[in-house]
Amino acid sequence: MMPTRPCRRLLGKFEPGLAAVEALAAACRTSLSATAIRVAELSEDAIAVVMSTAGVVDYCFLSETMQGLPQLTLPRKGFPVPRGTATHAFANGAPNRHRPRIEAECDILDWLGGSRSLPATEEILHLAGYGKTLTLLTVPALLDQTFQDEDEDEDTDLQERWTPRFRR
Repeated sequence: MMPTRPCRRLLGKFEPGLAAVEALAAACRTSLSATAIRVAELSEDAIAVVMSTAGVVDYCFLSETMQGLPQLTLPRKGFPVPRGTATHAFANGAPNRHRPRIEAECDILDWLGGSRSLPATEEILHLAGYGKTLTLLTVPALLDQTFQDEDEDEDTDLQERWTPRFRR
C-alpha cells in the first residue's frame, strides 16, 4: 500500500525523478515500476513513466500535469521506443548494459509529440531481474509555467470584475 498523505509528504522532500521513486519504493517496500506510477499519480509535477522491453514500449503513464500538454501522442504498447532518445540508445547498445542507470536531457516532443517544445530530463533504470527498462521523464518548468499563466489570467479577470463601472 502507498497511502496518499504519507507518500505526498515523503515526495515533498525530493525533486521529481528516480531518487523520489526509489525513496518511496524503499519506504513502502513496493516495486520500482508500481512506485513510479504512484509517484506520477500523486505528483503535481509533469512526469511520464514508460516501461519498455528490448526497445519496445510495454506501457506509458502520465501525471495529470503532463496530460495537460496539448496534442500529445502517447507511446503505445508494442511500438518501438522513439528514435533519438537515450532509452532507444540504451536498448540498442550492449555497452550500456554495464551502466544500469542513465540520465540525459531530451525534448518532450521526442517522446510525446504535442505542439510545445519543452526541455525534459530522461532517467533510465535497467531492471535487470526482469529484462525491462524503466524510463522516467520529467519536465520541471512545466508546473511553474502553468501556474504563472493561470495567475496572470486570474489577475486580469479579477481586475476586470472589480473595476467600478458607472452609468451615464
